[in-house]
Amino acid sequence: MQRLAEIGITTPLQLRDVDPTMIRQRFNVVLQRTVLELQGTPCVDLEQDSPESKTICCSRSFGKAVEGFSELAETLTAYTSYAAQKMRRQDLATASVVVMVTTNRHKPEDAQYYATRPVRLTIGTSDTGRLIRAALWA
Repeated sequence: MQRLAEIGITTPLQLRDVDPTMIRQRFNVVLQRTVLELQGTPCVDLEQDSPESKTICCSRSFGKAVEGFSELAETLTAYTSYAAQKMRRQDLATASVVVMVTTNRHKPEDAQYYATRPVRLTIGTSDTGRLIRAALWA
């Protein structure tokens, strides 16, 4: 923002009216594409039908430290349920669940912890109950 302000661009309207080539020369292609988009030129081709996922990730960052297993289990249950819903919408099933737990990396003064626990299932499923049991076991 400061570099834009130095050349007199302080509002989105001013950014829209600037020469995209000059922006590319002074900044980068991402900002140039933003200018072009503001001017009405599409730069990102949005797919009508997105390809199906091979993985589904539901992650959570907490606003405060999670200190008890029951609090962690409650959230893990909710996010596993959400992942199962996504799988069923895409007619998918999984034979594995991976749970990752990490401490706040932005607080290096705290003890740091990181763990990943994969769980293999005997048969592929999108059953919420089975996936939750696997995630809690991890």
